[in-house]
Amino acid sequence: SSAIAWLNSAATHAANGHFGKMESIILEHEKGFLIAQSTNSERQSFVNASFDKDGKLGVIKHKISELIPSIRQVIAEGVD
Repeated sequence: SSAIAWLNSAATHAANGHFGKMESIILEHEKGFLIAQSTNSERQSFVNASFDKDGKLGVIKHKISELIPSIRQVIAEGVD
């Protein structure tokens, strides 16, 4: 889809700009935000959250980061 192509382009340009691998992406919409953050170094899974314009981006990113270890544990238990 065009959205996936757009995200891939952003990741490629970030890597080419020597920013390293993409860890998260923030999409701003008219009424709010969507954030997707990777849960592992392979970038094979991610967590996303959407919130309105009153949400505080830094707080949301911090809360997602706090959840990632638990998400990794659930994924690992599912693999066993």
